[in-house]
Amino acid sequence: MNERLNDFFKKQSLNNKIGHAYLIANTSSENIYDDLNLILSKYIFNKIVDLKDNQDVFFLKPENDIIKKNQILELKSFLNSTSQISGKKVYIIDRAEVLNSSSANSLLKILEEPEKNIFAFLITSNIEGVLKTIKSRCQIIFLSTEKNKTINCENDDTYNAALQLVELIEKHKISYFPYAYQLISKKNDKNYIKNLLENLMGIYNEILKIKFLGFNVDSFNPKLKDISLLINENDIIRGLIIINKFLIDINYNLNNSLFYDKFLIELGGMK
Repeated sequence: MNERLNDFFKKQSLNNKIGHAYLIANTSSENIYDDLNLILSKYIFNKIVDLKDNQDVFFLKPENDIIKKNQILELKSFLNSTSQISGKKVYIIDRAEVLNSSSANSLLKILEEPEKNIFAFLITSNIEGVLKTIKSRCQIIFLSTEKNKTINCENDDTYNAALQLVELIEKHKISYFPYAYQLISKKNDKNYIKNLLENLMGIYNEILKIKFLGFNVDSFNPKLKDISLLINENDIIRGLIIINKFLIDINYNLNNSLFYDKFLIELGGMK
């Protein structure tokens, strides 16, 4: 099971903070189908369920690479009907980035007026393609871009560089840029940059857990507590979105130096 997903929902459940809408980024329903089945069983329905055979689960996938308004109307009809089994209803939307303007507006109305015991799970492999209004109504969970990849290893020099980079950003804000070049000397090594981005993703997720999900700070690097005092939720989400975008871009043939410069500028809020 994806440990990040499980840890996230376990903590929310213990704190009675299960929300009404989640946007799970960097994946597809196919990749996390079994994980979703377990999450819904453990934390939503409180019993073993099968997503393929459950009258209280609505699974919405694109038709010809588009999610159309009529599909959202079908979703509304499902939500307006009586729960058949559990008293709760769940809808799962795969590839949320391909909602068109009409379907997105219709979905937004559902998200803006959440009903008790109705839970939404939106899934995307391209969070940049999801409308800001949709993202703002959901709790965002970023998964690693590489399956089973281990990040945040404190013996890894890219982890330590990433941690110092976050410290510089939060302490110096936009004036941090000159310090970055003194900190990271391997900027032309593509593998190094990719590892750095993965570790930055992990660090921002850990700060999110400490600051807003109530995780025990003693289980994390001590520096993260100090950083968490300097940062707000919007900055964390903004940072995660930027890092995610550059993790996708790094897979293309790019000028590493220019790529790195652009990343530092955007992450520091200079754009």
